[in-house]
Amino acid sequence: MVRADQMPFQNGLGWRLDSGDYPEALRRARESVTKAGWFDEVSDAVGNERLVGIGFANFVEATGVGNSRKMASLPLDQGGFDEAVVRMDSTGTVQVFTGQTGMGQGIETTLAQVCATTLGADVDDVRVIFGDTDSCPYTGYGTGGCRTAPVAGSSVTLASRDLKNQVLEVASSLMKIPVADLTISRSAVRGPKQEQVSFADIGTAAYRKLNRLPEHHSPTLQARAVWDPVDRTIGYGSIAVMVEVCADTGLVKVLRYHAVDDCGYVINSAIVDGQIMGAFVQVLGSSLMEELRYDQDGNPLTTTFRDYLLPLAGDVPTMTVEHMETLPPEVPSGSKGVGEAGTISAMSAIAQAVENALPGGYGWIRSMPLNPEFLLSHLDAATS
Repeated sequence: MVRADQMPFQNGLGWRLDSGDYPEALRRARESVTKAGWFDEVSDAVGNERLVGIGFANFVEATGVGNSRKMASLPLDQGGFDEAVVRMDSTGTVQVFTGQTGMGQGIETTLAQVCATTLGADVDDVRVIFGDTDSCPYTGYGTGGCRTAPVAGSSVTLASRDLKNQVLEVASSLMKIPVADLTISRSAVRGPKQEQVSFADIGTAAYRKLNRLPEHHSPTLQARAVWDPVDRTIGYGSIAVMVEVCADTGLVKVLRYHAVDDCGYVINSAIVDGQIMGAFVQVLGSSLMEELRYDQDGNPLTTTFRDYLLPLAGDVPTMTVEHMETLPPEVPSGSKGVGEAGTISAMSAIAQAVENALPGGYGWIRSMPLNPEFLLSHLDAATS
């Protein structure tokens, strides 16, 4: 496994692994589940003739798809850049215009937080606009490839920095205080003696009271930035899964799930955890339930949700996530993507946990899903 002191690391596939400490992620995963009593639970289960096992798996995830010149050499007919426009209106409200599109992954919250943190605004004073091709900027690739945090987040970061400088310049003129002595927090610019002007005051001056500003200052407050990634950012992590197999029915129950994930700077932990946990629930279905079956004539047998099973709330295990935050170099937002982090290695971890729970060693699971007939057949063969 690639250590932190080996980064950046060029692997055999030609990927440039930009940052991280892969052995540390696995070490933390094992340490966390040990402290949580997983191995003790397995020992107790064996003593009570229950089939319980633990599996570990590691992953890397290519995120933040780009850069535009490299993508132009592929048959994609697309760039990899992202453009953002950040504007403060006359009321002091901040608007972020992005070419990304929300699909339930929370970009309106994520990009609002990126802007608010960079600019010094209250997040409630930031509004994200997307999905309107008349007002939103063009983006080279669109939404996909885990681009929101590392790529769109970077263009929003750069535009917000530019707007921050404009806001400080206006505030300096209004307050008669040098820019170097000013700070911004909670949607207000503050001086060294606690004097302050609000974003609303600044918006009024920039749009309706230009006579209060120097001659060289043009009306409005707006910044535009384009971020074209230098390369992909590489997220990574380690996960652990505990399962129990019923010796009578062959059914598998996932009891525990723990993930150690490094997606760089975590902008919103609730959104990141939701991505990881939700993705694992999706894998529950593909690993243990979802299977398209046909008869010998090719007719589908799984034609309703009585036959094609999906995970329900009662199938979801106890889930925990911990974060490592290794900031990728040359990425203004400091973030990597996390869109598929919960799915990549989860199926392997479930399979390994089942092999750990049952006799027969490792390596005999070669296909998914793990249906009861297959596992009962293996149990019969292993114990006969």
